[in-house]
Amino acid sequence: MVNTWHKSLKMLFALSLVFCFKLSAQTNTQQNLDSFFKVVLERGDLNGSVLIAENNKPIYQKSFGYADLGKMKPVTNQTVFELIIKKNPLRC
Repeated sequence: MVNTWHKSLKMLFALSLVFCFKLSAQTNTQQNLDSFFKVVLERGDLNGSVLIAENNKPIYQKSFGYADLGKMKPVTNQTVFELIIKKNPLRC
């Protein structure tokens, strides 16, 4: 449980860095984010969906991993996840 919590915190921190820096050049942004999330996925630190928006418009949306590993059912944009609520907000 603790290991999963630490992985979640690491991922949250990494994502916060992406949000804190201005994303430019749509093509480069897509490629950079794909590369970043590919590494995170290969390390086993990601299973879910990612949505990054700028000026209230989605600039990156992709799903990774499996919703049901036993059935090899992939995660989709419609997959429902149980959320963990953290008391203190994460600030960039």
